[in-house]
Amino acid sequence: MSTFGESVRNRIATGRSVVAALEEHHDQLAPGLESVGPLDRSGWERWIEDLKASLEQANERLFEAENALAAERGNNTDARNRRDEAAEKVQALLMEHRQLLETVGGESAVSRFNLGPPLPRTPERIATDARNSVDLLRDATATYNGPGEVNVETTNLADDLESAYDELRSAIDTLESAERREDTLLVERNESLEHWKQVYRSVASMVEGALRFAGEEELADRLRPTARRTSGRESPDDVETPDIPGNTTTNGGEDDTAGDTLPDPGAEATPDDGDNTSPNPDIAASGGTEGDDPTDEQMAN
Repeated sequence: MSTFGESVRNRIATGRSVVAALEEHHDQLAPGLESVGPLDRSGWERWIEDLKASLEQANERLFEAENALAAERGNNTDARNRRDEAAEKVQALLMEHRQLLETVGGESAVSRFNLGPPLPRTPERIATDARNSVDLLRDATATYNGPGEVNVETTNLADDLESAYDELRSAIDTLESAERREDTLLVERNESLEHWKQVYRSVASMVEGALRFAGEEELADRLRPTARRTSGRESPDDVETPDIPGNTTTNGGEDDTAGDTLPDPGAEATPDDGDNTSPNPDIAASGGTEGDDPTDEQMAN
């Protein structure tokens, strides 16, 4: 299931709270502003509607951009799982072929077909080594006679390995294409987020000032665009967001640290050597922070 980052979810809820307040207090806000000028009541009503429409559009743009990004990330998780399953299958075949050739041909046969230890651990390296081994096995067209009636034909080993390799190569290419789409959607989401922040700060500041002009101090305080509200660290408690899939992550949900390295089935268990890397480090890095937000005092100024 695709999920929204907590900070984006909170921002959308905050924007909706301002829109809802403008709708709820429209009838009392316009007359209050008319008393201080310079517009008449109809002019203030149009002004209120224009502010509301601007923020509604920014809310919707951010919602659509985050929804598309969250959906792509959900798809990419499935694609990454398929790639890892295919890599494990190829890795197991490499290990199986190594053991078989070592039995019938010794270490020289293992080395000849690029099957010596250590086995590759990353999906891309597994695919590269498997492709090399397939070519070597097929070109050799050799038969090894082992103990008893064990006969091993290298072309048969090549056929088995090539089928698994093709599946892995396809899975890798599919995931890489999906991650490029995710990169594009992340850029679009970040642009929508910057647009939302600009519109929200502007609209909420004007609404706050208008409310104070109209004598609505309590409501003005509730809608004031503080740093916590602008950054998504705070969510209004008067707006429900059932249409926004929530999750437990922060910073827009970009804290995926799934590893990209498979264990070596032929090696003894060892402590993590720190080789695990994020499958998409650019995306993970871009979602960590969004820069320092101004303080509440700076926002007020």
